[in-house]
Amino acid sequence: MIMSSTMAAIEEGSLLNTSFFVKPRLNLHNRTLQIASVHRVPFQNITTLPNGGYQASGFIFEIVNHLAHYFNFSYNIVIPEDNSFGKLVKHENGTESWNGMMRLLLDKKVDLAAGPFTVNVDRRRVVNFSETLFSDDIGVLVKKPEKKDNTEKLLAPFTLRVWCAIILATIFMGLTLFGVLCLQTYLLCSGEESGEKYNYSLSKCMWFVYSGLVKQGAEDVPISDSVRILFATWWMFTLLVTAFYTGNLTAFLTSSVYKLGNSLESVLNDPTTKWLVDYGSALDSAIEFPTDTSFRQLHASRLKGKCDTTEGDDEAVILVEKGGYIFFREVNVLNYLIRRSFRKHRGKCVLTKGWVTFYRRQNAIPYAPDSLYAEDFNLMIKQLRAAGLIEKWKEQYFPNMESCFLSRSKSFNTQEEALSVFELASAFYLYSGGVALGIAVLIIENVWRNIFGNNKNDSKMAAWLKR
Repeated sequence: MIMSSTMAAIEEGSLLNTSFFVKPRLNLHNRTLQIASVHRVPFQNITTLPNGGYQASGFIFEIVNHLAHYFNFSYNIVIPEDNSFGKLVKHENGTESWNGMMRLLLDKKVDLAAGPFTVNVDRRRVVNFSETLFSDDIGVLVKKPEKKDNTEKLLAPFTLRVWCAIILATIFMGLTLFGVLCLQTYLLCSGEESGEKYNYSLSKCMWFVYSGLVKQGAEDVPISDSVRILFATWWMFTLLVTAFYTGNLTAFLTSSVYKLGNSLESVLNDPTTKWLVDYGSALDSAIEFPTDTSFRQLHASRLKGKCDTTEGDDEAVILVEKGGYIFFREVNVLNYLIRRSFRKHRGKCVLTKGWVTFYRRQNAIPYAPDSLYAEDFNLMIKQLRAAGLIEKWKEQYFPNMESCFLSRSKSFNTQEEALSVFELASAFYLYSGGVALGIAVLIIENVWRNIFGNNKNDSKMAAWLKR
């Protein structure tokens, strides 16, 4: 157990005007109380001073400092060895014991515990609680997908099977067209004019099919109805394929997709992620001894090795930001962690909340059994709630970051994105590659012509350029 004899840093005028509150019946005459706490920002922000003492701030200590000022006491901060709130541990011999701050309360080594304790049946059975500070749910902290280069999305609209089918269809149509034209040339060979009209090579047929695929059309117009049908069929096919492709490509480029389930079961069954829980918390204890469906699901998932425990939010945030982890924590705390991450990364949403919430419960401050101060402290906390101060501090320490939140109607609660050069990088890469390839082929052709010579082709090229 780690102890410090730090006085509460309270000065006249540092608190809000107390004229609203009823004159206290209890005056502790600057008595020093022992208060258990652990570092859990933003509820309890405990820092070590150069002299070995502790300095405390945060949501809970706003309340504690008001109590200290109102009832005229100072306090020492006592930190449990396992740095936890405390959970009920059931031993193999049938006995039970508490750890963390709950152990300090039961041993009466402290007068109260400064922390937002979940009020449950097991804890209420052994300690007294203050008036409810607030109610909260358990939510899930996830990593927001990073915006990556969309070059790979050029092929994303279709599956590999579809791309293979399109390639095979292109080859088959080119061969079919060439075969039909060859057959017609053979059947209509009586006239030179017909031979000229249908003088299609295999490469020319394949080029026509490719031109149709990219909507370029063809210079030669077929005379035969059978060839016209083939042309029309291919054009209709390419029209449909390109329509599906462009529509789906737009969706891939303008939306960020995060596959997070809408239910606890689907989140737990995700094979790509493990989940985290704060060690010694009420949630950790509830999972260990499940009493309802949600906790049974979490317990079963833990037995499969998908759960890790952390000793604080900082460790959990680091793991979630690296990827492969999600973190179950109170929604108010998640709001704070998302906001802190937003500031740390200079306005970039790295973390966000999932849609899953469960375990609605009340939070309060626990007192040691048979506490002499519980009744008066509760009256003061009730007045703080009536005055709106607790709600004010809650908004101060747990602000929402709606710009980083997930939405059920969209993948993310952000405005629609216009396509930028970044999203169209793949098209520019393709354009640059094609231009480079064309120049390279031009150089190779000229080198080949200079070395080997080809007067016949040169004359044809000159005639073509003069047209």
